[in-house]
Amino acid sequence: MGSKVFTLAVIVLGAVLVLTLGGIVISLLLPAQISGGKNTSKASKHIPEEIWSMEIYDLKGNKADLSKYKGKVIIIDFFATYCAWCKVQIKELIKLKSKMSDIYIVSISVSAADTPKKIKVFVENTGIDWPIYIDKKGNLVKLFNIRAIPTTVIIGPTGKYIKLVGLVKYDQLIEYIKSIKE
Repeated sequence: MGSKVFTLAVIVLGAVLVLTLGGIVISLLLPAQISGGKNTSKASKHIPEEIWSMEIYDLKGNKADLSKYKGKVIIIDFFATYCAWCKVQIKELIKLKSKMSDIYIVSISVSAADTPKKIKVFVENTGIDWPIYIDKKGNLVKLFNIRAIPTTVIIGPTGKYIKLVGLVKYDQLIEYIKSIKE
């Protein structure tokens, strides 16, 4: 009787492992989910004007000014230093930035555990060469209803934006940027 229970336990654990790994593989193969549940590359929402004056801070504790990006294509990368998928997303953004000089990228730490010191080490390890900000009051997190990371928000020159949840590959980023410029 004991060997049957053991065999059954091994089968159940094996099934759980297969389902878990299958879910991970599927999530890597599927494109990022666009906010609103529609899988379309057209932006329809306009950014609220308040975004340009919201309080966020650089790693030295100084208030940052997002208004300098108004009228330009800006990618806002929401991340946390503990997030493995965020590191993968950053590699895609580095590739994008090396190919497109007319876009601006900023990263926003959404984790209360991310101290400036932790973020500086993260920046050194990932090769980020764009501004990193801390959303101390959760203003941008609330505005964009950030519930998972990585989340990427692409804002076009006219204020239209697309919110993408999950890993967004380089080729997808190019297509979304093209659509946001239209």
